[in-house]
Amino acid sequence: MLKKVAATLLLALAVYWGYVSLKPSNTISTSENSSSFSTEKALEHLKIISEKPHYVGTPEHEKVKEYIAGE
Repeated sequence: MLKKVAATLLLALAVYWGYVSLKPSNTISTSENSSSFSTEKALEHLKIISEKPHYVGTPEHEKVKEYIAGE
């Protein structure tokens, strides 16, 4: 009986540890270092890019392409 309880606890701990170690962190970087990735800056760029549809061959596509190339 004790072996079953110990095995169950060990399995539960292993599952919990696996879940926690694979879960992405919720931290948002607020550093102003332009060489590192920033979630806030990426979201700002996505808001600008996604304002209007930009299908290939449309003038809006060219605007988005120029915006990305300029960044």
